[in-house]
Amino acid sequence: MKQLLQGLWNTVRGMFECHHHNVSRVFTINHRSYQVCFECGQQVDYSLKLMHALPYGTASREDRAAWVAKVMPLRQGEAR
Repeated sequence: MKQLLQGLWNTVRGMFECHHHNVSRVFTINHRSYQVCFECGQQVDYSLKLMHALPYGTASREDRAAWVAKVMPLRQGEAR
């Protein structure tokens, strides 16, 4: 049931997600990096490690860190 509700919630949020391409430079305030859409004003989370916007729904710091770790695994012996 929880997965069904989460899927429904993600669908509804995706309908209202910003799909514009005219965004500001990257701002980093209080350890959060984001860009602002010039057309609708929505803040889009941004990864400084990956150098692009994060997928919608990875807004918490822990979620972003987990997503970055999954996408960019450490090389053996490398520290984060």
